[in-house]
Amino acid sequence: MFPRALGGGLAASLVLLPLAAWSQQTDTSPPRPGTVLDGIGIDKDEQDYAGILQSDWGQPPGFSDPESSIIGYSLAVGTRPCGTEVRGFEPVGLVLSYTLYDLNLLPGQRYYVTIRATNGAGLATYVSSDGVLILPKDGNTGEAPAPLPGGECTPGGSTPTPDAGTDGGTPDTPPDAGTPPDAGTPPDAGTPPDAGTPDDGGTLEAPLGWGCTTGGPGGLAMMALSVLGLVIRLRRVQPR
Repeated sequence: MFPRALGGGLAASLVLLPLAAWSQQTDTSPPRPGTVLDGIGIDKDEQDYAGILQSDWGQPPGFSDPESSIIGYSLAVGTRPCGTEVRGFEPVGLVLSYTLYDLNLLPGQRYYVTIRATNGAGLATYVSSDGVLILPKDGNTGEAPAPLPGGECTPGGSTPTPDAGTDGGTPDTPPDAGTPPDAGTPPDAGTPPDAGTPDDGGTLEAPLGWGCTTGGPGGLAMMALSVLGLVIRLRRVQPR
């Protein structure tokens, strides 16, 4: 029985808070990447309208995070994978497809949609589409930029080099080879990558401002013992 001076409900909360905080600390990896299509249900390579872009990231294999779940997606548009010069990252909730309207896309230019998936620990994964070409009015695509490979990318990173077909079929290796830039640490560390666009993937903090920097079962046990010691001391000083 917890002492009345402390209150049984409050004491129980003090014991459970470290458990909740510790569960967040156990997820140290970003979400698993999915596939981003230039279109809804299909992957378009080109389109003849310059006012809208459609994107779909709900087709298998989709984004997933078995540890802390995905809490939101954000979408950006650029002229290269992970680019944001056309539109910076904007939160879209938990929807798995999206249509952007009222755009002013240039004919003859290729555009890439990048999806940022953020999990409950604030870690993010970035995946780009392989681009869609806005067809010129005359239909001449000879001067259009070569397509770049989609997949995992790094905001602000180098642009992958496309295979121009002059190496006898030997596949080119993108500069980052799809490897996350820092082995699991979120690329933007919670800072909005588009200089002011709201970032829906901020790092979650433990309740009541507890940092819980000591992770693992050992840290949890030490915190539980501290709470238990507090309860015992309060029982000793309780008026009889």
